[in-house]
Amino acid sequence: MSAAAGPPPTTAPAGSVDVKNVSEGVKGAFKRALRTSMLDQVEGSMKVLFVDEEAKTILNEAMRMSDLLQAGVTLVENVTAVRQPVRSCAAIYFISPSVRSVDGMLKDWEKPPGNYASASVFFTSTCPDPLFEKIRNSPVRAKLKKFVDLGIDFCVPETLVFHLGMTNELRSFFGASTSQNPTYDTTVANRICNVFRMLKDFPSIRAGSGAVAQRVARLLGDRMQNDIRGNPALATTGSVLLLLDRSYDPVNPLFHDLSYQAALEDLNPLKNGIYTMTWKETTQTATKKEEKQQKKEFIIDEEDHIWTAVRHYPINRCVNELRQRREQLNADHPLIVQYLAKNGKDHGLSLTEVGEVTRLIPVFNAKRERFGVHNELLGLTWGKAQNAKIDTLSGLETKIVTGESAVNMPVRPADLLKDMKAVMADRGINSSVKARLVMLYSAAVGADSNNELTRDAGLGPLEKAALDALPMLEPWTAEKKSRRKSVPPLGGADSMEFERYAPHLKQLLTQLLNDTLPVDLYPPIGAKVSAKATVKTATAGRFGAKKVVWDDGLQIGDEVLQLASPSRIFVFVIGGVTHSEMRVTYDLARSQQREIIIGGTSLLTPDGFIRNLGTLSAPAAS
Repeated sequence: MSAAAGPPPTTAPAGSVDVKNVSEGVKGAFKRALRTSMLDQVEGSMKVLFVDEEAKTILNEAMRMSDLLQAGVTLVENVTAVRQPVRSCAAIYFISPSVRSVDGMLKDWEKPPGNYASASVFFTSTCPDPLFEKIRNSPVRAKLKKFVDLGIDFCVPETLVFHLGMTNELRSFFGASTSQNPTYDTTVANRICNVFRMLKDFPSIRAGSGAVAQRVARLLGDRMQNDIRGNPALATTGSVLLLLDRSYDPVNPLFHDLSYQAALEDLNPLKNGIYTMTWKETTQTATKKEEKQQKKEFIIDEEDHIWTAVRHYPINRCVNELRQRREQLNADHPLIVQYLAKNGKDHGLSLTEVGEVTRLIPVFNAKRERFGVHNELLGLTWGKAQNAKIDTLSGLETKIVTGESAVNMPVRPADLLKDMKAVMADRGINSSVKARLVMLYSAAVGADSNNELTRDAGLGPLEKAALDALPMLEPWTAEKKSRRKSVPPLGGADSMEFERYAPHLKQLLTQLLNDTLPVDLYPPIGAKVSAKATVKTATAGRFGAKKVVWDDGLQIGDEVLQLASPSRIFVFVIGGVTHSEMRVTYDLARSQQREIIIGGTSLLTPDGFIRNLGTLSAPAAS
């Protein structure tokens, strides 16, 4: 089994690991911060929460309506929407400091006594002085209970993942017109710093040698030092941040990763993380049969423990894993299976057993239904991969990015080019797949744009612009050979070609964890701090010191991982982080027993990366 994309190492079920302090990662800290710093600060059992689009995105990625209900929030509405007053409820405004959002809030208070019992305003980031004065001089002032700059201007979709929700950031940071504009650097540095403030954990910095990473690292270091001067304890956490920009690896965003989550986001992306399952249901009336279309929505997130367990598996092994888990579910509940098989009749169970079975059936059916959802999603995603011939092109892609064959023999450039030309001549492969393959070839091999390949691929204007822009992300030639590494040859009939390739981030994080990351290519900003796990020791009589494990744990889904060190490792990629990079972060967190948190200016999909590249020559966004 490959270390690149195999199932993550098994961790213990929750409660079976002897730990006292269990972290729920950056997502757990985020949910606590929203609860304690905003929702619990407003009194009352019935609250109305108003959000704008930015705050809605932040909220939706981390919390469900059930979380809000527990805090007394009974209604969530857009701050700019027309609405009826509810004067018995306290109003909470979680909004960005924009003119449109503030005006939407002030409209509720134009006519005394206002539309709600009280107003509490929480901004995602610092409110500028003109807006502050506008609020201070408005009728809402008489009913204002809270006015807080939360500093929560980032999204946290997973236990170990956060992002800034930026768009077109490659143009902002790498476009020719951005070199003299510090606005983008400052924005990213401030927002990363807000994440560390929430966690109360200010790491030392190792920055990639790319110009963008170096600029942002210095700004971020200055901001953290300002906070540390006010609270010196923040400097003693021992955590380390690896700050990179997308130039460190422009290959990975173009590669077809056929693990479940990465393939789903690439080939069959869900809208707002929701999958709608549809089916036809036949009912018999007195005179005829009626067939009706039925549908049900399912949220695919970390509260779905099946998803959390298998999302990083290769697609083919996901199918087998789901079948085994479903069989185990049936084996664990034989009485329920027996009862359902007989449709509740002639089941041979005692009254006591029937009572127990009927109590557990809803939970059992919900779990079984989830298996059906994931089987359907896997089938749809794999079907799209096969229709586009991505499954058969996986071997060629892997040879391109590793420079080696399936048996780890070097691939001759002439043979690689011959294979590329054969794909370009295949009319059964659509132009978008060909265009992405040509870009991958150019980024990985480092060859100039091959006119023949480009012509045969049928690149559109955007794709041609993206291909031409790739050299703008290539100040990395000194390290290029070290990037093209594969893992040992695969074993097992169920192995997939793409598993021979591991994103370059895995190599960098491994070096960081072993304290072997090259200082010349990834210099420290300030004092260098080792990311190695610290050993906790205790005296053991005449036999000297013995190793004692830390009593800290990390919960991922329904499993708890015992940590080898209480200090965190952070990695942040300016230009967006890929789902492949997220996967290797989780794999290393489990194998190295460390809390490794990954972030980026956005969650990057291949299509998004190509769109971003295609606009690099355009004027920067304001």
